[in-house]
Amino acid sequence: MKVQDMLSEEPFNVSSSQIDQGVDKFVEELQGNAGSIAGGVLSGVSTASSLLVTALIALVLCFFFLKDGNKFIPWMSGLVGPNSSTHTAEMALRSWTALSGFIRAQALVGLIDAVAIGAGLLVLDIPFALPLAVLIFFGAFIPILGALVTGVLAALVALVTNGLTSAIIVVILVLIVQQLEGNVLQPILVGRTLDMHPALVILAVTAGGSLAGIIGTFLAVPALAVYTAVYRYSREQLELAAQERPPTAT
Repeated sequence: MKVQDMLSEEPFNVSSSQIDQGVDKFVEELQGNAGSIAGGVLSGVSTASSLLVTALIALVLCFFFLKDGNKFIPWMSGLVGPNSSTHTAEMALRSWTALSGFIRAQALVGLIDAVAIGAGLLVLDIPFALPLAVLIFFGAFIPILGALVTGVLAALVALVTNGLTSAIIVVILVLIVQQLEGNVLQPILVGRTLDMHPALVILAVTAGGSLAGIIGTFLAVPALAVYTAVYRYSREQLELAAQERPPTAT
């Protein structure tokens, strides 16, 4: 009743009949769309449950990797047999080296991005500077797209809270940091670790996003790094076998 009395006074001047009609119309539309609303709620609950289960599985797997990681290669060697055990162990070690090197290098790149942009947001007195810096750190693990999305988000927060001038400064800051990342940090850290051309990274991210969405974008470059390590080892073994093969008689 207090809300109705407030609306009936200046400056709203809404009559009781108009309020009742509006409420009735809202209830009718709500009842008519009850099925779609319920479906959306169930879809959201299902997505949240899936993310929670995935996070729990990741934690459990991380525990076992840390606890029994040194037992995996001997187990795989015994599984494939003595003829292939040496190759299996070497490919597993090279894949792990490539994957761990990518994660360490990308984490360092993300940390530098987050500190640089986060410090700029603090100087500009942008709200949620620390959460935005955390998002920038995790966004660095998604090459190209992660930096773009987190930078746009920081600029939008600056635009809504501090105005156009602050948003422009944030955009300039993000562009400077991303140029530093793309031209200095990435070639030195990630490029040397994986020894891959930037065009391959772009193609991998695009293909991963098209096939599996955000998850595919996140996993594209690590998967490409593992594949490259296995391919290089296989090529080395083929070249070595070709050199050791006796020449055919003419």
